[in-house]
Amino acid sequence: MKLIGKVVSGLGKGKQFMAMTEYKTQFIKKLGFTPFEGTLNIEIDQELSLTEPFTTIEGFREFGKIKCHKAKLNSKDVILIVPEKTRHSRKIIEIISSIELRRALNLNDGTEVEIEVL
Repeated sequence: MKLIGKVVSGLGKGKQFMAMTEYKTQFIKKLGFTPFEGTLNIEIDQELSLTEPFTTIEGFREFGKIKCHKAKLNSKDVILIVPEKTRHSRKIIEIISSIELRRALNLNDGTEVEIEVL
């Protein structure tokens, strides 16, 4: 599945969640990397609806599960995450990586990107 979207600013919460030990430990164990503490938010034209296969990061306390899908962002290996609990509309997707994607790929708000869900 290929998606086209535009980079948008987030709510500033991704950094907080990616830094949580309970999530970070699972990302390392299940996905094989330590995520950069933040997410890249992409606005797409339609609501996202993904099915298996995905990797599940288990929730804890009041924090929900996260479904993780392997993807490519402008040909760079990334993980598309779908949090069980979110304040974003389903037209905003979140991407994580081991690096700061905005800086590494020179992305700014409004930059058009292609996401290929693997």
